[in-house]
Amino acid sequence: METAGSAKRIATTDGSPPERAQPGTRRRGRPPTPGMEERVLGAALEMLCRGGYAGLTLDALADRAGLAKTTILRRWPSKAAVAAAAVQRLALQTVDVPQTGTLHGDLHALLTGAVDAFSRGAGSFVPRLMRESGHHPEIAELLRTVIHTRRGAYRRVLARAIARRELDPDVDQDLIIDLLVGPVWTRLLITHDPITETLVDEIVDSIIRAYPPPEATRHADARPAAA
Repeated sequence: METAGSAKRIATTDGSPPERAQPGTRRRGRPPTPGMEERVLGAALEMLCRGGYAGLTLDALADRAGLAKTTILRRWPSKAAVAAAAVQRLALQTVDVPQTGTLHGDLHALLTGAVDAFSRGAGSFVPRLMRESGHHPEIAELLRTVIHTRRGAYRRVLARAIARRELDPDVDQDLIIDLLVGPVWTRLLITHDPITETLVDEIVDSIIRAYPPPEATRHADARPAAA
């Protein structure tokens, strides 16, 4: 007959001591370093701004953020993943949806914000990313993040204008957005001509003239032809 002591010995020779099993099941990896995400993504944006995607390396990022490279890789599995998270944060931070009460005011505010962000602000590296995308296919996903987020803001502004009857509900919203941002990106990427306040005014004014409110369109169609 086995004694209580022999039963305990059998349990301990099983390789799973009771006094050690319970603490082991509670610990599931190291807790996240406080402020780690802010430090890493902030450093990544700084490096993208200074050296583009090619200038972003995980070793340099770890050094700038004051963290071990392994700590970064536990949160983001690759350089592309870190860059994507940083760019997504930038896109959200630079796309406040205005509420001026008019389509003209909202479009002007959005376009002015885009010029500020991408020509001289925190997103000034984005045009460089676009030029680099031919050599780094993974950059295309980063750019889609920025473009999708910003176009979503334009669509919300246009939807509100439709609800206020400032805009015909049948308009091609994507075309309006293209007409708004196209001249800006042409200058950022191709001609490098200055983007002035006057240019922004002219772009928005042209859109408002080209897409009048539905009531104005119906009144114009109802006018008798001149003799």
